[in-house]
Amino acid sequence: MIQKCDGVKILDLEEKLEATGSEYIVTAEKGNNYKLPLESVADIVIGNYKFKAAIKDVYESSTPTASVSLDKDQFLFSFGIPAGRTGDAGKDGKDGKDGKDGKDGKDGIDGVPGIDGDTTRVVIAYKSTKSIERPDTPVGGSWDYETNTITYPEGWSGSDSNPNGYVWMSTATFSSKGTIVVPWSTPVRLTGADGHDGADGSNIEFVYKLTVTSLVTPTKPTGNSQTEAIRQGWTDHPTGISE
Repeated sequence: MIQKCDGVKILDLEEKLEATGSEYIVTAEKGNNYKLPLESVADIVIGNYKFKAAIKDVYESSTPTASVSLDKDQFLFSFGIPAGRTGDAGKDGKDGKDGKDGKDGKDGIDGVPGIDGDTTRVVIAYKSTKSIERPDTPVGGSWDYETNTITYPEGWSGSDSNPNGYVWMSTATFSSKGTIVVPWSTPVRLTGADGHDGADGSNIEFVYKLTVTSLVTPTKPTGNSQTEAIRQGWTDHPTGISE
């Protein structure tokens, strides 16, 4: 008797030679194609008796196997079926159409008001010193925004028009709220150190003398200056010559 059960053919069904009770043995083979799960097995007829057949268990195994047991008037089959080969990946589907634009969202809550802006001013201070040593960085001072009045740190001023020695400069930034935004900078010297004395220069000085009674050249004055020549009867300009 041959029954087919979704890809597994039952080739023979017979009592076990060493069977005890109602146990039977089934011989089966796997067809070329099969599907899981096995859902039903045809009824089995032996002689004048008709038995119901049902699947008790289906499991994965390395080789196709089948077994059957008799429970009252019902054959219960168990099948072991190897897993099929993993199929090739399918082709990517076409991109779907773009969806419609969503509705505009609601306006957000107003933000917290910002802080009022601030006005700043860079203040330049000057200081003169007799020494070439750098003075201390100035401290303090203020700027009145309403009257635009600057109060300079002690010993410093807002002008370098009357230098007395070495002139130094420092800057700071004040806000309209009366605070120093950027502190006073390290003083920098604006005037250079005294240079060395220059070498004596050369100069030509002219002196004149009138001789009325003689054509003889008068005696050359002595000394190294025009002043000394004048003391010796010479003059520093022709208009000063008299008889």
